[in-house]
Amino acid sequence: MRALSLHPFVTSIGDARAPGFRLSVERDVTPAEQEMMSATGLAFTKMSLPQQQQFIALGVSSEDAPLQSLEELAGATLRVDYTVPGWFQWGDPDQMNLTRWVVPLEPVPKGQRVLRPPVRERTREAALAAVRRIDGQLLEALAREWQRQDPRAVATSPADAAQISPPGSA
Repeated sequence: MRALSLHPFVTSIGDARAPGFRLSVERDVTPAEQEMMSATGLAFTKMSLPQQQQFIALGVSSEDAPLQSLEELAGATLRVDYTVPGWFQWGDPDQMNLTRWVVPLEPVPKGQRVLRPPVRERTREAALAAVRRIDGQLLEALAREWQRQDPRAVATSPADAAQISPPGSA
Protein backbone atom coordinates (compact mmCIF):
# COMPACT_ATOMS: atom_id res chain seq x y z
CA MET A 1 0.00 0.00 0.00
CA ARG A 2 1.25 3.44 -0.91
CA ALA A 3 1.79 6.21 1.61
CA LEU A 4 0.19 9.49 0.55
CA SER A 5 1.15 12.99 1.50
CA LEU A 6 -1.96 14.71 2.85
CA HIS A 7 -0.29 17.94 3.90
CA PRO A 8 -2.07 20.11 1.27
CA PHE A 9 -5.42 18.76 2.46
CA VAL A 10 -4.69 19.06 6.14
CA THR A 11 -3.25 22.55 5.85
CA SER A 12 -6.00 24.08 3.75
CA ILE A 13 -9.07 22.13 4.86
CA GLY A 14 -8.40 20.52 8.23
CA ASP A 15 -6.85 23.44 10.09
CA ALA A 16 -9.40 25.86 11.52
CA ARG A 17 -6.73 28.56 11.53
CA ALA A 18 -6.41 28.34 7.74
CA PRO A 19 -7.77 31.37 5.85
CA GLY A 20 -11.39 30.92 4.88
CA PHE A 21 -12.02 27.89 7.09
CA ARG A 22 -15.55 27.86 8.41
CA LEU A 23 -17.44 25.22 10.30
CA SER A 24 -21.21 25.35 10.49
CA VAL A 25 -23.16 23.21 12.91
CA GLU A 26 -26.61 24.57 12.12
CA ARG A 27 -27.83 21.11 11.09
CA ASP A 28 -27.64 17.58 12.40
CA VAL A 29 -24.31 15.86 11.89
CA THR A 30 -24.54 12.88 9.52
CA PRO A 31 -23.23 9.44 10.54
CA ALA A 32 -20.35 9.86 8.06
CA GLU A 33 -19.43 13.22 9.59
CA GLN A 34 -19.57 11.67 13.07
CA GLU A 35 -17.18 8.98 11.88
CA MET A 36 -14.82 11.63 10.42
CA MET A 37 -14.66 13.27 13.85
CA SER A 38 -13.99 9.99 15.66
CA ALA A 39 -10.53 8.77 16.64
CA THR A 40 -10.61 6.24 13.79
CA GLY A 41 -11.80 8.62 11.09
CA LEU A 42 -13.80 7.81 7.96
CA ALA A 43 -12.27 5.17 5.69
CA PHE A 44 -11.92 6.10 2.02
CA THR A 45 -13.98 3.04 1.11
CA LYS A 46 -16.92 4.37 3.17
CA MET A 47 -16.90 7.82 1.57
CA SER A 48 -19.48 8.78 -1.05
CA LEU A 49 -18.18 9.18 -4.59
CA PRO A 50 -18.11 13.02 -4.37
CA GLN A 51 -16.23 12.77 -1.05
CA GLN A 52 -13.73 10.35 -2.61
CA GLN A 53 -13.22 12.68 -5.57
CA GLN A 54 -12.61 15.68 -3.33
CA PHE A 55 -10.31 13.63 -1.07
CA ILE A 56 -8.20 12.70 -4.10
CA ALA A 57 -8.23 16.25 -5.49
CA LEU A 58 -7.12 17.79 -2.19
CA GLY A 59 -5.22 14.95 -0.57
CA VAL A 60 -2.92 13.68 -3.27
CA SER A 61 -0.01 16.04 -3.70
CA SER A 62 1.23 16.92 -7.17
CA GLU A 63 4.66 16.02 -5.79
CA ASP A 64 3.54 12.38 -5.40
CA ALA A 65 3.79 9.90 -8.24
CA PRO A 66 0.41 9.52 -10.00
CA LEU A 67 -1.94 6.90 -8.61
CA GLN A 68 -1.71 3.62 -10.50
CA SER A 69 -5.02 2.29 -9.15
CA LEU A 70 -7.66 3.11 -6.57
CA GLU A 71 -6.35 0.16 -4.54
CA GLU A 72 -3.60 2.54 -3.42
CA LEU A 73 -6.25 4.43 -1.44
CA ALA A 74 -7.66 1.32 0.29
CA GLY A 75 -6.15 2.28 3.65
CA ALA A 76 -6.71 6.04 3.37
CA THR A 77 -8.72 7.71 6.13
CA LEU A 78 -10.14 11.18 6.70
CA ARG A 79 -10.28 12.44 10.26
CA VAL A 80 -11.49 15.88 11.25
CA ASP A 81 -9.62 17.16 14.27
CA TYR A 82 -10.78 19.87 16.62
CA THR A 83 -9.61 21.62 19.75
CA VAL A 84 -11.55 22.52 22.86
CA PRO A 85 -10.66 25.97 24.22
CA GLY A 86 -8.92 25.67 27.57
CA TRP A 87 -8.52 21.90 27.37
CA PHE A 88 -5.12 20.23 27.32
CA GLN A 89 -4.07 18.05 24.43
CA TRP A 90 -1.29 15.70 23.46
CA GLY A 91 1.16 17.32 21.08
CA ASP A 92 1.85 20.75 19.69
CA PRO A 93 -1.33 22.08 18.02
CA ASP A 94 0.81 24.28 15.76
CA GLN A 95 3.01 21.42 14.53
CA MET A 96 2.70 20.89 10.78
CA ASN A 97 4.41 17.53 10.68
CA LEU A 98 3.32 14.07 9.62
CA THR A 99 3.47 12.80 13.21
CA ARG A 100 0.80 15.27 14.31
CA TRP A 101 -1.75 13.02 12.61
CA VAL A 102 -0.16 9.62 12.01
CA VAL A 103 2.45 7.33 13.55
CA PRO A 104 4.68 5.40 11.15
CA LEU A 105 4.96 1.83 12.43
CA GLU A 106 7.48 0.97 9.73
CA PRO A 107 10.01 3.17 7.90
CA VAL A 108 8.46 5.95 5.85
CA PRO A 109 7.50 6.72 3.11
CA LYS A 110 6.08 3.31 2.20
CA GLY A 111 5.71 1.74 5.64
CA GLN A 112 2.47 1.11 7.50
CA ARG A 113 1.01 4.06 9.40
CA VAL A 114 -1.76 4.37 11.97
CA LEU A 115 -3.74 7.40 13.02
CA ARG A 116 -2.31 9.07 16.09
CA PRO A 117 -4.93 8.85 18.84
CA PRO A 118 -6.31 12.26 19.77
CA VAL A 119 -6.02 13.11 23.46
CA ARG A 120 -7.93 16.04 24.96
CA GLU A 121 -8.70 16.45 28.64
CA ARG A 122 -9.72 19.22 31.02
CA THR A 123 -6.45 19.04 32.99
CA ARG A 124 -2.80 18.49 32.10
CA GLU A 125 -2.67 15.54 34.52
CA ALA A 126 -5.69 13.83 32.93
CA ALA A 127 -4.23 14.31 29.43
CA LEU A 128 -0.89 12.88 30.52
CA ALA A 129 -2.62 9.89 32.13
CA ALA A 130 -4.57 9.29 28.90
CA VAL A 131 -1.36 9.37 26.83
CA ARG A 132 0.27 6.89 29.19
CA ARG A 133 -2.61 4.47 28.58
CA ILE A 134 -1.82 4.39 24.83
CA ASP A 135 -0.19 1.21 23.54
CA GLY A 136 3.53 1.32 24.38
CA GLN A 137 4.51 0.04 20.93
CA LEU A 138 2.77 3.00 19.31
CA LEU A 139 4.56 5.42 21.64
CA GLU A 140 7.91 3.72 20.86
CA ALA A 141 7.22 3.98 17.11
CA LEU A 142 6.44 7.69 17.50
CA ALA A 143 9.68 8.28 19.45
CA ARG A 144 11.66 6.42 16.74
CA GLU A 145 10.12 8.59 14.04
CA TRP A 146 10.94 11.79 15.94
CA GLN A 147 14.53 10.62 16.30
CA ARG A 148 14.68 9.71 12.59
CA GLN A 149 13.41 13.16 11.62
CA ASP A 150 15.99 14.93 13.77
CA PRO A 151 18.88 12.70 14.93
CA ARG A 152 20.48 15.67 16.74
CA ALA A 153 17.45 16.26 18.92
CA VAL A 154 17.43 15.06 22.49
CA ALA A 155 15.34 11.90 22.68
CA THR A 156 11.97 12.83 24.15
CA SER A 157 9.31 10.38 25.19
CA PRO A 158 5.87 10.94 23.64
CA ALA A 159 4.50 10.26 27.14
CA ASP A 160 6.57 13.08 28.68
CA ALA A 161 4.65 15.87 30.44
CA ALA A 162 6.28 18.38 28.06
CA GLN A 163 4.18 16.88 25.23
CA ILE A 164 0.95 18.13 26.83
CA SER A 165 -0.17 21.64 25.99
CA PRO A 166 -3.30 23.79 25.90
CA PRO A 167 -4.61 24.27 22.34
CA GLY A 168 -2.90 27.12 20.54
CA SER A 169 -0.27 27.58 23.25
CA ALA A 170 2.78 27.03 21.06
